[in-house]
Amino acid sequence: MVQYNDIFFLIEVVGFAQACILSATYASMLYLRYKYPNIPRPIKVIFQLLLVMRVLFVVLFLFFHLL
Repeated sequence: MVQYNDIFFLIEVVGFAQACILSATYASMLYLRYKYPNIPRPIKVIFQLLLVMRVLFVVLFLFFHLL
């Protein structure tokens, strides 16, 4: 039978492993971006879309937080 403490330990271990994998992914993306800046990218991100999404998120967060 699984004990109560074992589940929280498992959640922490999985969370740490996921954080390590994401960190390695982001580091490799930055490395490739600076080492090989002219290779074709499979995904193009529109900067204006990111800006609109960030502003929308802040506005919605403030709206629902101040209710």
